[in-house]
Amino acid sequence: MTTNHLRGNQINRFRIARDKGGKYLSKFLHSDGSFGDPYIGAAEYYKAPAALMASGETESANRLLSWIRKYGITEEGDFGPRHPAEKNTY
Repeated sequence: MTTNHLRGNQINRFRIARDKGGKYLSKFLHSDGSFGDPYIGAAEYYKAPAALMASGETESANRLLSWIRKYGITEEGDFGPRHPAEKNTY
């Protein structure tokens, strides 16, 4: 087996894992574009758009980002909503 063949197999394994991860994350996207448990708030979704984009789920990422633009930014420009226990943690 050549080195290029091994790299090809490894790249294919990574691609398969990436695609599975994207499909898994997409299951948590709601019909309104929100993600996961709304009670948890920003801590639930803040890295999800990047993960969705990296896994090729750009439509899902777009829906979530649209929801964030509409509902996920406070008047002060911070991400929200925040879980009550996180209100003053930074």
